[in-house]
Amino acid sequence: MKRHEQLVTMIASGVLLLGCLSAFADQDKPEFDDPQTQALFEASKPMTGDHLWAVFTNHTWKWQAGGGFFAARKQAFTAWSREGGNPSVGDGRWFTLTSKGSLCFRATWRAMDGSAPAVTCFRHRIVGNTIFQKKDPDGEWYVFKHAKRTYGDEFLKLLEGDYVYHPKKRVEVELDN
Repeated sequence: MKRHEQLVTMIASGVLLLGCLSAFADQDKPEFDDPQTQALFEASKPMTGDHLWAVFTNHTWKWQAGGGFFAARKQAFTAWSREGGNPSVGDGRWFTLTSKGSLCFRATWRAMDGSAPAVTCFRHRIVGNTIFQKKDPDGEWYVFKHAKRTYGDEFLKLLEGDYVYHPKKRVEVELDN
């Protein structure tokens, strides 16, 4: 292939790649009903590892049917769940991916029917005191924490301390019987 043809092919490939990347980026851009929330999201940036560390370290995230604890020591992650009425426990590590503002936990989950490893990630964006969150890869963006304390914010389910230890022990006894 001639040098000119190679250059044209490289440019065309680059244009195609940029088009794909911008289409992908648009898929990740939510459309909120409220223009003010939309403007806040568009002004937001991925959260830094330091900020994610400050929000989650040594906190329990209470879930509808369970919870997960993000320990500072060795970045241990422990959890219990009764999602769908099925008892399970998880043990692993949590970590951040700062380029995306992601908080992830890698855990081995044990249930009545066996155990399996899983990685779960949540992306975070921040502007001022407002934090947006979505579960990766296919969750939808929502306001995790409003600038002013708002009833129903998921952020309010983050409790300082380990509220997982005792319920997890009870579930482990149930799984061992």
